[in-house]
Amino acid sequence: MQKLHKSLLSFFVVLVLSLLQLPNAFSAGGKINVPSVENVTGTLALRQTIKIKIKNLPDLMIQARSDLSKVILYIDGVAFPFKGNMPGLINNDTLSFDLRRDEENKAAWTTLLGRKGDPNNPKNNFCHRSVVVTVGIENELPIPTAATAVTLVRVNESWVTPFLGAGLAFLLLFLVLAVKSDLLRDTGTIKDSSQRKMYSLARTQMALWTFVVIMAYVFIWMVTSDISSLTPGVIGLMGISALTGLGSAAIDSSKQSEKKNMRTVQYETKKSCAVEVEKLNTEIICLTEAINATPTPINLEEQKTIRAAKQAELAAKKKAIENAEKEIERLNKKLTLEPATGNFLNDILNDDKGVSLHRFQILVWTIVLIFIFTGRVIDTLTMPEFDPQLLALMGISSATFVGFKLPEQQG
Repeated sequence: MQKLHKSLLSFFVVLVLSLLQLPNAFSAGGKINVPSVENVTGTLALRQTIKIKIKNLPDLMIQARSDLSKVILYIDGVAFPFKGNMPGLINNDTLSFDLRRDEENKAAWTTLLGRKGDPNNPKNNFCHRSVVVTVGIENELPIPTAATAVTLVRVNESWVTPFLGAGLAFLLLFLVLAVKSDLLRDTGTIKDSSQRKMYSLARTQMALWTFVVIMAYVFIWMVTSDISSLTPGVIGLMGISALTGLGSAAIDSSKQSEKKNMRTVQYETKKSCAVEVEKLNTEIICLTEAINATPTPINLEEQKTIRAAKQAELAAKKKAIENAEKEIERLNKKLTLEPATGNFLNDILNDDKGVSLHRFQILVWTIVLIFIFTGRVIDTLTMPEFDPQLLALMGISSATFVGFKLPEQQG
């Protein structure tokens, strides 16, 4: 209700000013005086307010039919008008604009913030750029301006140092955890507790994207106050990364469970054969005593044949026990992870057969997309909307990596 009262009050003030200026609004020939921007004051930056002094403002309001919402801000000749920033009337020659980025003017702000300034202008750098500011009526050309160029503040310099400091601290913490803990290492056990597990490519990829996206999100929020900067493409990319890590962990876990089941079967085989060996030894001893008894048994040859069969069966059982013990030893080695090589790249690029193409492929694509992502965020203060074909390619690369893990380290 209060907002409605303010809008009505502004409407009547503009209407009265326009009526008072009607006698002077027409020059010889009945033409309306051309409005133009005389001066721009204030800080041209998001979440700030600027004041624009306009010559013949009442004439501009006549063209706008005394509707302030039809007066739109234009900055640096951007093709998209900065709608949504409704001006406030300060007096009969000055308008004020509260600079905010919303869905209505997001495309205009993205274009403006992503433009490169003249490198020969000393006022142009990463944080600042000189631009021309004017206004205009909706669906019409902007009015002329005689004002000097205004400095656009893309990024507040006082925020850069704290942000970089916090980002560096976050990165150092991340690296310490990566080296000292198993944050980026394979799951499973290792025989010697003094050694470390190998680094995991899937976990490394997921951790890199998590770090980069968090830093980008905080940076965009810090500059623009936009808490909805995540795009479907970025969410899709994070999903692919998460699924790669999840799939890799699931395959590793499945292989470990399979090896444990195989080891259990060998233990049962060894136990069963040991019982049979004990039983056969007893039977063979009894048969030997009967064969060597006095007087000689009538079925001597039959008992010798039975004893020979028992001895052959005993040898087979002992061989089965020996084979089971070897298989248990082999599976125990497979269930125990290989220690780290001491070289991060060797760990993430090597499989059982050495450096693999599918691991190299996913690492290269991850690095390339991170560079593209970071550059886009710095240039436009928005997160990129990755092309579906690019996401599909990344998905294929991840699926290939997960697929090739299936035959790795089989039991």
